[in-house]
Amino acid sequence: MTRRVPLPGTRPAPARFAQALRRYARRPATPLHTPGHKGRRFLPGLSRWLTEEGLACDLPAMDETGNWLATRGPLAAAQRDFAAECGSAQTWFLANGSSSGVHAMLLASVGPGDAVLLSRHSHLSAFAALVLSGAAPVYLPARWSAAAGPVPPDGDEVARALEADPRIRAVLLTSPSYYGIGRPLAAVARACRRRGVPLLVDEAHGAHLPFLPPAPDLLGSALAAGADLVVQSPHKTLGSLVGTACLHRTRGGLVAPERVQAALALVTSTSPSYLLLASLDLCRRWLATRGRAELARAVARARRLREAIRALEPLRPLGPGAAGLPADVRFDPLRLVVDVSGTGLSGHDAERHLLASANLLDEFADEANVVCVLGPADPPAVLARLLRAFDALRRGARGRGRPPAPPSCWPLPPQALTPRAACSRPSEAVPLAEARGRIVAEPVCQYPPGIPWLVPGERVGRELVERLREARRQPCHFTTADASLRTLRVVRE
Repeated sequence: MTRRVPLPGTRPAPARFAQALRRYARRPATPLHTPGHKGRRFLPGLSRWLTEEGLACDLPAMDETGNWLATRGPLAAAQRDFAAECGSAQTWFLANGSSSGVHAMLLASVGPGDAVLLSRHSHLSAFAALVLSGAAPVYLPARWSAAAGPVPPDGDEVARALEADPRIRAVLLTSPSYYGIGRPLAAVARACRRRGVPLLVDEAHGAHLPFLPPAPDLLGSALAAGADLVVQSPHKTLGSLVGTACLHRTRGGLVAPERVQAALALVTSTSPSYLLLASLDLCRRWLATRGRAELARAVARARRLREAIRALEPLRPLGPGAAGLPADVRFDPLRLVVDVSGTGLSGHDAERHLLASANLLDEFADEANVVCVLGPADPPAVLARLLRAFDALRRGARGRGRPPAPPSCWPLPPQALTPRAACSRPSEAVPLAEARGRIVAEPVCQYPPGIPWLVPGERVGRELVERLREARRQPCHFTTADASLRTLRVVRE
């Protein structure tokens, strides 16, 4: 795949969908159609969030603006413009996050009884997609780094897994991970092509990767590596509105576009927010004009910050040469992961320090690390404040004792039922202590980062019960029916 380069003297396509919304909103006709606010400040307080023009552009599917699944009209044109910008064969805009894109990728690729090769450390949406599709999981070997969490597989590991299990009909990988690491995907894509199995990539946190300047330690994009389907969340790093995502199909991919279209129609609302979709159009326009230059400057600032933190011993920012990582691991330069355990503090302690001392909110923390997402919207003054806060953290923490135990990986729970079978059977809520040995009927998922501790169909072990008890004391949220974790839903036996 080659990156789109405008011809000399040409101008990028305008934000045609956003312009179509504005044109319709400025018509003198009085609307007698949805939405109920009729483009006016109907609900008290709504005008504090949206301008008058913004409310007028909050429209449903119209002939003048285009239908989300139509092949013609301004919205279809905006999706084609985005595909051309990132080098995909086809791009679909999504208004309900990358999760819906992950659901669609699997629904378009597998069916009941098929097997999907994936990491057990995939996002919750992947396991929801197994429930929807009826497919069964086959897990890649679990590897864990104290510095960077789950270690992605390489091409050889995927090839061996495909050779060992002929039931596998799709491979789903996450790149980059929540800690901003990945492995080169071209070898994985070649292994999948040799077996005629589509490679699906959850690149939710890597929408910016296709537009960064190349560097030896930089993680490349899944589209450039030859993945068949890729889902991204531009809202995470590229500035579109929260909830926006894109699903891309690569040229010559193994999944037919009509299957993707049909799958999206099953999991996506027929009334997506056109304001959200228009923000994707504006994002593409920014990328085509000055976005790459601004991203390059953001990468340069992030690299300087990382090197400055590296000098603040014993803080350890994640980067090339990190202990416990394979040599071919590549990094997202805009994801700052700092191991603070050498100070005797936990990542949660560092998180509280950043907020209390510098009024800075991080993305995520674990027992050893604090994680920040950087980008073009972060001015140098903010990064300087972050550096000073880290310096104060390590100076104030001297002599505080032994560092906390780093996060670790525990044995996978045994799988007794497929995720769909477990979710389809009668279930009951039992006290956490009584869940030992039972088959869990709901995902037990910590958010962030959205990686399940238990997947429906797995048996609950004693060690996991103890870890869940410990987790109740941590500043994290679990997306279970009982968020307090006092009870779990298990299959009724």
